[in-house]
Amino acid sequence: MPPLCLARHTPLVSHYALCSHCWGRIDFIRPPLCDRLGLPMPYDTGGTMISAAAAANPPDYDRARAVAQFEGVMRDLVHDLKFRDRHDARRLLGRWLVEAGADLMSDADVVVPVPLPRGRLFRRRFNQSAILGQEVARLACLNLRPWRLFAPVKQDHRWVSHAPSAAKTLQEHLRFRPRD
Repeated sequence: MPPLCLARHTPLVSHYALCSHCWGRIDFIRPPLCDRLGLPMPYDTGGTMISAAAAANPPDYDRARAVAQFEGVMRDLVHDLKFRDRHDARRLLGRWLVEAGADLMSDADVVVPVPLPRGRLFRRRFNQSAILGQEVARLACLNLRPWRLFAPVKQDHRWVSHAPSAAKTLQEHLRFRPRD
């Protein structure tokens, strides 16, 4: 099959890429960033920077990163993967994830995809997080551990987890340091 733009399906020179029209419509998130939430900051202070959102409502995790704003072409690529069973963008998205999270992955031992509840997994037939996690693990030369976390199941109209608490599971398997 000839190489096509992953979004507009116009002819390209190489596979797993976007045309210049689509590329220009992605709002990539680049430094300077909030060290906690990964949100864009107006300027670089030269040290650790925490956004007002992170200071006002600190998350339960230490650091997060994102590739781009979730709109336009980026939203279409993610929805194609997630809802339309189009896995051809996984290599491009995996490269972008590794680049965006490079400072986080230097401290990582494994990649653990977020699990899907069974009903959603049955409807979609795949876990997009596991597909992207596999690509990230391959590119970053890390081990993939897709079954380290367990999705909760619904019983009697409430969500119940049959696994140890996520924090305990992470602490035991990933050297997770719970917050004080």
